[in-house]
Amino acid sequence: MGNLIRMDLFRLRKIKGFWICLILAFLMAAAMTPLGRLLVFVSKFIEDTGETFPATANLSAILMDTYPLLNVMLAMLSASAFFYMDIENGYIKNIAGQMPQKGYTILSKFIAIIPHNILFAVVGIGGNLIGSLIFQKIIVDGDVTKGIVTVLLKILLLQSLCAILLLAGATIGSKSLAVVVSVVMGLGLTSILYLGVDSLLGQLFKNKTWLVSDYTPDMLLSNQSPDVLVSVLSAVITIVIFLLPAIKIFDKKDIK
Repeated sequence: MGNLIRMDLFRLRKIKGFWICLILAFLMAAAMTPLGRLLVFVSKFIEDTGETFPATANLSAILMDTYPLLNVMLAMLSASAFFYMDIENGYIKNIAGQMPQKGYTILSKFIAIIPHNILFAVVGIGGNLIGSLIFQKIIVDGDVTKGIVTVLLKILLLQSLCAILLLAGATIGSKSLAVVVSVVMGLGLTSILYLGVDSLLGQLFKNKTWLVSDYTPDMLLSNQSPDVLVSVLSAVITIVIFLLPAIKIFDKKDIK
């Protein structure tokens, strides 16, 4: 199993899409503060509201914005390319036949994607920090510890979304489905679906005060500071629901 994970990590580094998405993630993160300053500058010519660009930024706020702008979508698209690579190149027929259980290849990919998600978090935070330092003074505030916890939670939440991608891309073998899931969840478009579900549940349970979107990993990932317990439970449940079936289905699947 260890050799399989190392092999997956090696092949992950060879994917061009991974490096392209990683570079784009850094550039987008670095451009956040300059773009914000530009918008404030331009708005003064349209209507001078007296709004000024803040001279300082809290380090905790930068940490909490672990995957800024489109970085969640970029990370998921990169993961999709990795999960489907074996099927696309026909490599899976060689490696799966050497394993006592074919499902090990799915578990290996899920483990190998952990450093991938951590790297996207580091790139997002680092790019955001560099972009902010050009125009703002970074303040080490009292919420830095909370910011670090948020970083860990968001990495875990992204990891749980990768379990969904594994089922779509590697087990079902549909690259198109994995890409659609990456775009829809990465852009937060699932909020439209959740509104419909909430409306339906609201009719069934008249006194319902909770929202489905408050407990889904993709929506929690978009929150600045998601609840710790809710995030952990949401991520764990999502992983169990999608990863275990992905392993079992692939283990019984005929590799063509």
